[in-house]
Order: sequence, then C-alpha cells, then structure tokens
Amino acid sequence: MNPPIFKPFRALGYITGPVPFAVQRRGKETYVTVSVGTSWQVYDCAKLRLMLVGPQFKRSIRALACKGDLTFAATGADIIECRRVHRTGTYSYPDGGPIIQMLIMGDVLLSLHAAPADGSGQSSLAVWKIGDYNAPAILIGSSGGSIQLRNFSSGKLLFTFKGWDSAVCTMSSSPALDVVGIGLADGRAVLHNTVMTFGNAAGVGLNSDLLLAGGAGEAQTTGAGGACAAMAFRTGAGLPLMAAGGGAGVITIWNLEERKLHAVIKDAHDAQLLCLHFFAGEPLLMSAGGDNSVKQWVFDGADASARLLRFRSGHSAPPTCCKHYGQGARLLSAGMDRAFRVFSCIQVRERDWCNVITAHEGDPCAYTWRLQHFALGEHVLSPPSELLGSKPAAPVTCVALSSCGNFGLVGSGSGRVDRYNMQSGIHRGAYSRVTESVKANGVLKKYVTAAHDGAVVGIAVDSRNFLMVSCGYDKTMKVTSELNTIAVPTHMSLHTGSSLCAVAGHDLGIRMFDIEAGRLVRRFKGHKDRITAIQISSDSRWLLSASMDSTIRVWDIPAAQCLQVMRLGSAPITSLSLSPALDMLVVFGNPADYARHSEEEVDLCLPTVGSGRNAAASIMGQDDDDEMDGEEAGSSSDDADSSEGSEEEAKEEVKAAVAEDVKRSYEQKDPRSGAPQPLSPALVTLSLLPKAQWQSLIHLEAIKERNKPIQPPKKPEAAPFFLPTVPGLDPNPVFDTAEYENSSKALEFEEDEEALENIGLLLECISGQMAASTNYEFCQAVLQVILQVHGEAIMSNLKLCEAATQIHERLQTSCFPGIHKTARP
Repeated sequence: MNPPIFKPFRALGYITGPVPFAVQRRGKETYVTVSVGTSWQVYDCAKLRLMLVGPQFKRSIRALACKGDLTFAATGADIIECRRVHRTGTYSYPDGGPIIQMLIMGDVLLSLHAAPADGSGQSSLAVWKIGDYNAPAILIGSSGGSIQLRNFSSGKLLFTFKGWDSAVCTMSSSPALDVVGIGLADGRAVLHNTVMTFGNAAGVGLNSDLLLAGGAGEAQTTGAGGACAAMAFRTGAGLPLMAAGGGAGVITIWNLEERKLHAVIKDAHDAQLLCLHFFAGEPLLMSAGGDNSVKQWVFDGADASARLLRFRSGHSAPPTCCKHYGQGARLLSAGMDRAFRVFSCIQVRERDWCNVITAHEGDPCAYTWRLQHFALGEHVLSPPSELLGSKPAAPVTCVALSSCGNFGLVGSGSGRVDRYNMQSGIHRGAYSRVTESVKANGVLKKYVTAAHDGAVVGIAVDSRNFLMVSCGYDKTMKVTSELNTIAVPTHMSLHTGSSLCAVAGHDLGIRMFDIEAGRLVRRFKGHKDRITAIQISSDSRWLLSASMDSTIRVWDIPAAQCLQVMRLGSAPITSLSLSPALDMLVVFGNPADYARHSEEEVDLCLPTVGSGRNAAASIMGQDDDDEMDGEEAGSSSDDADSSEGSEEEAKEEVKAAVAEDVKRSYEQKDPRSGAPQPLSPALVTLSLLPKAQWQSLIHLEAIKERNKPIQPPKKPEAAPFFLPTVPGLDPNPVFDTAEYENSSKALEFEEDEEALENIGLLLECISGQMAASTNYEFCQAVLQVILQVHGEAIMSNLKLCEAATQIHERLQTSCFPGIHKTARP
C-alpha cells in the first residue's frame, strides 16, 4: 500500500478532557498537565502557554500524576510512564478494574482501581514503587461509601469511618494535618475530624437559602444531582478559604474561620467542574471544567473577592464549521456553542473594515466580525423591509465574501441572494431572475423572482469578481447560465483560479463543473453517508470530502480517482479545511478518536498516455446511474441497446488493462537514480514536496533580510592579547597583521576552489535529474538560486559554463522539446 497523503498531527483547540489535571512545581515555575483524549499536554501556569505534547495512546486517559520529568497516564487498568514525551514503561495490573485516581507519595505511586466490569472482584488500591514494573502490593477497599485509613507500606487497615449516608465523590487534604475535606454525592462538603459541614457546596440553584445547610437545600441538591465533585484549600497568609464545586459549574468559596459562605463565582464554567487547585502560598485558584477550559482566579480584592485572571479555552460544544483565512496562517472555527474562534495571527485589511461574515442557524441576519479586535462588527446584514413586503425574512443559509473583500453575499432559505457593502453595511442589491408569462389577453408580462426556488446552499465568487456562483435546493447552479446539478446539493466549493466548482448532493455523490464552459467534467462516488464538507486544494489537484460515515476521502481531480480514505474512529466528521500550502489538514469531529484512525486500501486506476477514450470514461466513474448529457457521457444509441452484462465485462477489461499499464510503467526504474521513470518520455515528474519546502529557496534574500539582527555587531574595545606587535619606541602598540592577512587570503582562495567544485557537483546533480525528468519544480528552484548567487562565477569558469550549457540543452530536448532554442549561457 502506498504511504498515506495525510497523517494525524495534533488536536487544535482541545484544551482539557474530562479528567482532573495534575499540578507540580519545578523550581520557581509551576506546570499543569491535562488530558486531551488519548494524549496529554503540559501548560506553563504563569501564562498558560503550551509547553509539551505527550505521545498518543491506544485508549483514552482516565487519570494523571506527575513527578519531575515523569508523567503517569492511566489508560484502563494500566499506567503508562513517560519521561518528558517518550514512553519509558508500563505498570500493568490485569486483575484490576479501570483506574479512578492516582496519587504520588515520595517514591510510591498509588492507583485506585474500580471493581471489574464482569463482577469478578472488588475495588482495590495498588501500591507501586516508581521504576519497578512488577506486580504491585494490593489493598482491598470498600464500595459501601465508608472511608478507610490504611498503612500502604504494611498493608494494614488502621481505622474505618462510617461515612455520612452518602457516597464520597472527592477528598482533599487541608493545611491542618488532622483535617481532610470530603465532597459527598448529596452536595455537602464535610471537614472530617471537625464538626463543620457545608450544605450544597456544589452551588446548585444559586439561592442563598439553598446554599445554607438544611433539609430544603439538601432535597434540592439531591434532586438536581449536584454532587460536590471538587475541593481545594487555600494556604499561606490571608483568609482561610475553601473552594468547592460540582455539576452546576459554580464555585463556592467558604470562610473556614467564620464557618460561612464567603463568595460565589457564578457561571465559572458552562459544564461540570472537574478539578480545583489553590497554588501554595498564593491567593490563586485554578479550575478546570467539562466545557473544555482551564481558568485561573485571583483573590486580590479588598474583601478577598475573586476575579478571572487568565484562561485558556476551546469550543465547549462540537464545532460545525472551519475555514483557513488568507494564506492559511489563521484558522476560523464556529460550533454549536455559538462561539466564533480564531487560531493563529496575521494582518490582512483588519484595520480597514470587517473581514469575516458568519451565518447562524435559524437567524435571518448575517453578522460581521473584525479579526483585528477579535470582536463582533458594527453591521448586521439583513434585507430592507420594503424589499420583503409583508413576508418575514427567511433564515440565512450561506454567506461568502468577494475576492476584494468589499462585498458580502448572503443566501437565505427563501432563495434570495443579497449583496452588501462590508464597509458601510448598506444593501447593494439582490440577484434575481426575470420570468415571462402571457396573460389571457395576450399581454406579455415579466416577473422578478428570487435567484432560486428553494433554499440557497452555497455562494462563491471567482478571483476576478466577475462571476458569482450559487446553487440551491431547486437542483440548479446559477452562473451566467443555469446548470442542472442532477441531485439536491448540500455543499459547494469553488476553486477561483481554475473555475472548477464541486457540488455534493443528497445522493452521496460529488459532481465537478467547469463554470466557464458550463458543463459537467467529473463525478466522484464512494461515501456511504451524508457528505458534510468538501474543498478543492489550492493547486486544484485534489478534492477532499468528509462524511457522516466517519471518513475523509482524498480524490485526484485529473484522474477522478480516490487516493486515500481516512477513517477517524466512530464519530462523524463535521467539517474540514486544507491550508493553502497543502501541509496542514484541519478536521472537526471527536479529537479522542483521532488516534484510532485507519487507512483503507484504495485500488488506484490512474490514466496512462494513450489509454484511449474508454479508459477515460471508466475513470470518470460513469458506471453509476446518474444522468449525463450524451456529449459528456460519450455514449451512443448502439451502446444503449447492448446488454448490461457485456458493458460490465468491457469496463472490467478496460480497468484491468489500465491498471496493468500503470503497473508496468511504474516498475521501470531509472538506472542512474533508481527513481520511477515518467509514464512517457514527453512527461516530467514532480517532486511532490510541499510548496513551502522549495519555494522558500527563491526568497532566500528576503528571509535573510528578515532575520538580520536588530543591532550591528560591535567592534571589540580591546585587541586580543595573542596578536604579535612590531617592536618600537611608540607607547601605543602596533600589531603585525601582514602574516595573518596573507594566510587569510590563502584560506579564502582555498575556500573559493572548494566552492567552485561544489557548484560543479550541484550542476551535475541537476543535470542528472533533468535527464531523468524527475523532481522538476525542485530542480528549477535550486537552479534559479544557483544562477542568482553564482552566476558570475559560472560565466568565468569554463567547466561550470559547459555544465550550465548541458543543463540548458537537456531542458530543451528532454522536458520541453517543442520550445525553440534560445541563446546559451
């Protein structure tokens, strides 16, 4: 199987998973380790910057613990040990259940295991010696809600506490050695070994009566499922505070001295709290929630109230749409949490006016955004009421920007396509159709109707701002003429440079149209469920499609064949975006499933030179039942009368012949380089390197200019002590540098000779590549740099001049035999 085109790289915008974080202090810095599905990440707590990304595991992480350079991640009943980002060992306990929590005490690692799912055992506590991967010491626990005090070194049970008639959800040590905080399933927070109990510490209801202890508050908390799932104690100077929280996403702050509620942080998180942590000796609280966010709260007010200091968050609900902005240095994303997010940074006309337009489900208005300020724009785009008459405005279904950025196009569910000025927000007209009808009296009357008879699915503008393309539920595509999309379209993608437009339909097929010629040119079929996103690559060679069947397919547009099928777990893929440089593919779905991706075997059937009309027809995928024009399908009336079985046999024979021809062509190797020879002597083979890898060679001067130091190098104040001086009576020493100048000149001459030899070897290498017609674009970039930098040296050296002449001749005779000969270098 050929190597895949795309491989998983990392999950973008995935901040933390549903696992409590682990905090450790190293020197003066504090770091927090969070789980992200099947991997973990380390953030610097000073600014919440990403520092490390761990390796991918086969299963999701259930618990985390850290000590020095070691990170322990629990996956199922096993614990994987990593030193920085490399796996170093695995602690296996086959008889234990899934790990619930881990704790490090000196050189000992404790892991709490739940009862096995098959009911063959009970919950247990495993004691591991760090670095020893043998079987651990096992302590049998209790599942009745009681608390046991054990000596894990000897394995003895010291004492059993009865509990409080409620399951224990969390435990946290306090600054006092004989006091421990316990969070219960009924929402209470208990300070054990004291008589202090706080009712509804989870903060359900946010009512002052419910936040106090009492039967009514307990009933409300139990009914709402508000368990106290996280606790933390403040240390150091200041008020002795305890923070608690649960499923309501609220953080309650309690004053332990006065034994009362101190403050409530409402809407701290949009989902259940996972973990709370007070930094040692600092009035700083860090929290993590199920809304994919980590936040830090500082208690610096006069009344020790809390305020948000810094945070790092991603989408709290599944994202539904993504798109690369500009040259790919920014990624825009939107999701079901009604959030619009921007990743990375560039500056393209952000200071002039709004440069992003968005459509929201069920909303009749389109909204503008300023990326420079990361804020909502001042204009809300909606059609004037006088154009709608008595009808209400239909929901917006799709939006687009013109290539110049001056106009925004808005499509609606009623079939309207309106144009707005992005700078002023003024309505600048609508695209409409003019229909004619003859009345009974013979009078011809013209009617102006909407652009489409159904909802508009997609809008796009070409690179010249000359053509606007739209498609709708009426199975039509409107350009300068009307094209039939055959099936009801669901998504559309336009490549502005080549005028190719891809349309995905309800029949699970993708059709590609040439909007300049106004005809169907390609068809792609292979998805087994609804298509959710399509995109044409920047070089118009690939078409990428995502589907609800959890697969992403990469199609070769010239050959109309599938190149790669990626299956990303079991979650549906909602959106994708390929960067203009073709080096990053962003996929939206369930990040926890990305590590379980798989590659499906794809039977390629690429065209060869002289394959014939029948091979081209089979490559276009005309074996389906879609309707096509006679000219496009290449079928005649005689073919229609032939039997279905003979057609299938003929197609199979053609496919087998083409595949054998391709295989035979690729088996031919160049005797000099060992690379596959081109399919024909008249063709050249590209290097398939990313554009950024070879295009940077052309702009080396600009890169050097950009990387120049801000300050010029300083002249040394004192000369080195080892330079010899000329003898004399002058108190100021005169250095004898003649010997060193002569040696440096000789050294420079030797370097020039070596440089000329290296240039000759490089030209010989390029000549061999040109003779083999391989790595064409890479060799052209390298040759351009050589001529720019060493052009004078080549012209002054006879051997180099002959090598350059040989390359010139091979370019004319091998790669471009039809080009007239020009003056030789």
